[in-house]
Amino acid sequence: ELNKGYGDKLASACAAEDTPVLNLMDAMTQYATEYKLTNVMDGKYGDFLIDGVHFTGLGYQVFYQGLVKVISKRLAHLEHMKIPAQFPFRRDIEFESLNDLQ
Repeated sequence: ELNKGYGDKLASACAAEDTPVLNLMDAMTQYATEYKLTNVMDGKYGDFLIDGVHFTGLGYQVFYQGLVKVISKRLAHLEHMKIPAQFPFRRDIEFESLNDLQ
């Protein structure tokens, strides 16, 4: 409950400053509702948090998906497909030519 209060205050402050924010408690609750995770409905987030602070695999998944949504919606110029690559993709490297580097 305390974490939800912090999240709500942060979301409100970010909205006032027109700053993108991901409210993880809301994202976790929404995911739990959609997939009927009863652990979260009881006010416990054990499906997402190992010890109340650190993410489980599912917690990281919800975080990542939420972050991608925020970036796509509010910071579209930072979407990973819109940023030019600085290095070649592995599929574009001719490994035979690497021997020439020695």
